[in-house]
Amino acid sequence: MAYRVIQQSLWTDEKVMDSYSCEDKYFWLYILTNPQTNQLGIYKLPVKLAAFQLGYSIEQVIVLLDRFDKVLHQIKYNRETQEIAIGNFLYHSVVKGGKPVLDCAIKDMQSIKDTTLIDFVIDTLSYKTITNTTVNTIIDLLKEKSNKKEIINDNDNDNDND
Repeated sequence: MAYRVIQQSLWTDEKVMDSYSCEDKYFWLYILTNPQTNQLGIYKLPVKLAAFQLGYSIEQVIVLLDRFDKVLHQIKYNRETQEIAIGNFLYHSVVKGGKPVLDCAIKDMQSIKDTTLIDFVIDTLSYKTITNTTVNTIIDLLKEKSNKKEIINDNDNDNDND
């Protein structure tokens, strides 16, 4: 069983205090700590499973996902692949880092289907000053994965034109 670090400042963060309802706070804690969460904060989260684990209806979970995506801009959710990306997850979750964390992140990268979620995380973190070398290495690897996917798609398109 993995442990997740939640900073106490969550409860005094201006955005949380000004914009989050009680339901939002519960949902935010859930997406940060649920059993599907991985080292990257990009993982598969079926709506039906989230509804079951939260004790919510499927409709409530969809509304919350949309709110956190389109209003609060904290996540991106792909309904087709059922994947979620939490923009600042890496920034806040990797405290020490090192090879075990890096190995875990590399393993987690292999299961990402929607590379636009990687782009969302990279864009979100581009506004942060990151001093943790493990997080910087993970971001570089995410950039590589995202770029490789684009190159593969471009090559596929070239072959279609032949």
